Amino acid sequence: NVIWIKPLLERPRDQQAQNIRRVLILPTTLFECQNEFKRASEILDEVNKTNELRQLIAHCSTSQKFSYAVLCWFIQYYCRFIEPNTKVDDPFVQDIGRNLSKDIIYSFTQLGHRFLVSLCSNFSENSYFRLHPAMPLTEIHKRLVALNIVAFFISLKSLPDITYLGNILFTNRRQMPNNYGAHLSTVCLPGMTNSDPVITQMIDVRTQIQDRLNRGVIHAGGKYIFQCSRDCPWMFYFQDCGVPNDRNTCSLCKKPIGAERHNVLIQRDPPQIQMSIDEGFRVINQYIDRYNMTARLGYHNVNTHEMSNIGEKPDHL
Repeated sequence: NVIWIKPLLERPRDQQAQNIRRVLILPTTLFECQNEFKRASEILDEVNKTNELRQLIAHCSTSQKFSYAVLCWFIQYYCRFIEPNTKVDDPFVQDIGRNLSKDIIYSFTQLGHRFLVSLCSNFSENSYFRLHPAMPLTEIHKRLVALNIVAFFISLKSLPDITYLGNILFTNRRQMPNNYGAHLSTVCLPGMTNSDPVITQMIDVRTQIQDRLNRGVIHAGGKYIFQCSRDCPWMFYFQDCGVPNDRNTCSLCKKPIGAERHNVLIQRDPPQIQMSIDEGFRVINQYIDRYNMTARLGYHNVNTHEMSNIGEKPDHL
C-alpha cells in the first residue's frame, strides 16, 4: 500500500508540490481508492488533457471513489500555496471555474464546484483556509483534515442512493437543498439531542407518579399533579403522601410554587393549577406531542453557557 504512492509523489504537477511533500503528510486516498487516485493524478498532473479531464469529471458523477480521489488531488494541489511567491494558475482556475463548470456542477453540485475553485485559488483573503508561507505546520494540518472531511462528504453525492451521511449535505435526490438550516432541521444528527427542561421535567413527573401509583404510596387525598400557572408549563408533584406540604421556586418563571401551609397552596396571580393525575397525564402527553411535531436541532438550556446548569432540573418538592 506504500509502493504505488512513490511514483505519484515523484511526478507532481510542478516543483513546488514536490517541495511541500517533504514537510507535509498530504491527504491521499489509500487501499480501496488507490487505482482511482492514480488514474486521476495521471490526468490532472498534465496540463493539456482537457478532454480527458472532462471525461474524468463525468465519471465522478457515478463513482464515489473517483469523486473522492479527484477531490483529494485538488487538496494536494492547494498545498502549493504554502511555498513563497506562489501565484494562482489563472488558466487552470479558468478551466475549473468556467470551461468545465457545467460538468463539475453536474458531478459535484454548486457546492463542490465552489470547493474546487477555492482550492485552486487559495480561497479568499479573509478565509480561515487561506494558506501562507509563514503558517505553522500544525495549522496547515488542521485545515487539511477539515478539507479532507468536506471532500468525503461531497463525494457521497456520487453513490447510487443517498446515505445517512450523504443526507447531511444533500437531499434525497442528491441535490443541494435550497435552505441548509431547514434541511438540517429534518436530519437526525448523532449527538444533537434535545434537552428541553420542561419536557424533561414532565417526563420525570409522569414516570415518578406512575411508579408511586403502582406501589400504592400516594394518599387518597394527594392524587394530584400541579402546574405552575396557565402562563408557565412547569409541572411538579409533592413527595410522600402527595398532599401539598412544601414550597419552592419555579425553575422557569422564578415565582413561588408549592404550599403556604399543609394542604393549602400559595395564593398568587396567576394561580397554581391543581389537576387530577389522569388530567395531568393528559396535559403532559399533549404538550409532548405538540413539541415533537416540530423538528429541532441542537441543545437547549434555560441558562446561558456562562452559567452552571445546577438547578435547571431541581429536586421535587
